[in-house]
Amino acid sequence: MWSQYITDRTIGLSNKQGYFRKWGQTFLVDYQATKRFSVSVFETVMWPDQDSMRNKDVSPWLLSPVIFLHGSKSPSGVHNNVIAGTILKYRIFHQTHLYGQLALDNTGNGWESRYAAQLGIRSGSVFGVKNLNAILAANFARHYTYATNTLFTN
Repeated sequence: MWSQYITDRTIGLSNKQGYFRKWGQTFLVDYQATKRFSVSVFETVMWPDQDSMRNKDVSPWLLSPVIFLHGSKSPSGVHNNVIAGTILKYRIFHQTHLYGQLALDNTGNGWESRYAAQLGIRSGSVFGVKNLNAILAANFARHYTYATNTLFTN
């Protein structure tokens, strides 16, 4: 999935020049290990559309359709924001799943310092009521897990 984000800050420039833009690419590879259990791996890469002088800053490597195969920096040298992780899902009942997710952010001092986790249970047609869904989840994220030191990839 490719997506474009537009910042609402002009970074000292007038609005006549428009807003800074950045791109994101998200990959998800899912493997149904058993009838009830699935394992997924994901990666999201955020990169700037332009440098601080408003010059285009896009590399062809960023358009790679292969997970984990892309450039780590923009042509001007800005580090891309890379978040990767895994999702585990187990079906307990027909419409009830237990799931967990671990996300690792490679921005800053490496994978060990920025991570997030989620554990939850999701159920559909609760109490037999069609389209009544329930989610109970616990989330944890280390400080600045999804942040970078530049507005171009934050």
